[in-house]
Amino acid sequence: MKKALLLIFLSVTSVVIENESAWAAQLITRCVDHGGSGDFTDLQSALDFATGNGAPDLIKVARGTYTGHFTSYSNQGYSIILRGGYTPGTGCATRVIDPASTILDGGGSGRVLVLENSNGGNVTVDGFTIRNGRAALGSGGGLSAHSDSDSDSGRGNDVIVTNNIFTGNTAPGGGGGADARSYGKAGAGMITITHNAFAQNSSGENGGGIIASSYADPGSSGPVTIEKNTFTENHAGNHGGGIYGQSHSVSGAADNISVRENILTENTSDGSGGGLYATSNGYTGAGGVTIEKNTLGANVVGQHGGAAYANTYTHMGAAGAIFLTGNNVSGNKASYSGGVLAKSFALSGTAGSIRVVNNVVAGNVAVNSYGGLKCDSATNVGGATGAVTLTNNTITQNSAFSYGGAYLNSDEHNLYVYNNIIRGNSGDDITLALGTAYGYHNNYTSLSAPWDFGAGNLDADPRFIATGYWDDAGTPGDTADDVWVDGDYHLDCSSPCINRGLNTAPEIPSEDFEGNARILKGRVDVGAYESMFGRAIIPVFLLTLD
Repeated sequence: MKKALLLIFLSVTSVVIENESAWAAQLITRCVDHGGSGDFTDLQSALDFATGNGAPDLIKVARGTYTGHFTSYSNQGYSIILRGGYTPGTGCATRVIDPASTILDGGGSGRVLVLENSNGGNVTVDGFTIRNGRAALGSGGGLSAHSDSDSDSGRGNDVIVTNNIFTGNTAPGGGGGADARSYGKAGAGMITITHNAFAQNSSGENGGGIIASSYADPGSSGPVTIEKNTFTENHAGNHGGGIYGQSHSVSGAADNISVRENILTENTSDGSGGGLYATSNGYTGAGGVTIEKNTLGANVVGQHGGAAYANTYTHMGAAGAIFLTGNNVSGNKASYSGGVLAKSFALSGTAGSIRVVNNVVAGNVAVNSYGGLKCDSATNVGGATGAVTLTNNTITQNSAFSYGGAYLNSDEHNLYVYNNIIRGNSGDDITLALGTAYGYHNNYTSLSAPWDFGAGNLDADPRFIATGYWDDAGTPGDTADDVWVDGDYHLDCSSPCINRGLNTAPEIPSEDFEGNARILKGRVDVGAYESMFGRAIIPVFLLTLD
């Protein structure tokens, strides 16, 4: 496992030399270098200087290991940028972006790094390994990065966490690795988390790897973006073993959550969202949740959503759409919803639509219900719901006591199910709850109720290149240590799913699961992968027939 973690860390390393002269002139800039070539030899002195100088600050930190607990509490309202990776002995003249080279080590006691602006001001942390933090109280065992404002007219500003490694950090509250927050009564700013690695962090509440929160009361909250990170072996005592991302407004409107191109494996939580918990929650309206091109595997949760729990909620406005596309969701476990639970709810307003396009959902397990995918657009009495659309997905080999494949519900709208392979799941492959159901050109074996409108469906072996399986690790009597081995769900050249889909299906993508052109030889395939055989082999047969 140590070797695997090292590879994850290296994935965020790049050898890029920066020229900062164009923008650094706008900031008060100080260099920290153990060797004495900078303005300070220790990081805390630089933070103390920045806290009281009445200006925005850039603190450059030379490569090396800095042991201790580093804090900056400021009410000035100015931005602070902390960047690692500068060349020792040069006065921080050049920088190599390599988080493994600039280490902040908490030594197993106290938070490692605290940057908290209590009167607004942006916060940026870029280019560090932050390790061995242990918060005695509260959140953010490795990093606490807050841009807050408590005044009635104040707004929280933006928080950026990029190019860092977080490992071995713990907190009794949220955010074992990092707590990134923007808070304001008049509104909150953006949270951006990119190109980081989170491994073996833990929290007693939400977000074992990170809690990323834009929170407003009563104003509008901001968007949360989490892209191109890795989360491995993190644990949360409540929700979000790897990630807990929220945009929340107590009495206003919430904004969008975007989770793209992340790898989340072997994370656990006692509540919901083993890999990921993403929620947009606003009283007068909620934003959307987009989960795109992520790998979510071998995550385990005590309640709902082994891989991911995606939620939009509003009290009286319109909730945003939930969009899942291009994700590989495999070998995750939960009590309910072994793969993904996507739920949009409006108490008295309008719930959002749920769109699921181009995903592979395979080998997920729920002890109770909903093995692969549950989609639920619901409302209280007097509200309205959005449509649920599934197009060109492969959902297979999922298992549960009930509803093994895909469970679909829209209280007062339509269910659109087109061009999917949903078969080989325990129990019914497709369960239709409420909503007028349209089912065209799908491959499945079992259906809970007939389509209201449908045609072109088939029940035939899709002939995958290889199916996945559970490896019992040499202990067939103990399922706890079983490991899911991914299959190859490309279509064999003899598959009945080739050229069998409907080109006019709703939400049909322009590309397939791995980015190839979606329609070859004039007609779309069924499932997440478009077969290359349609292009390479069919013309030969046509010539022969002529």
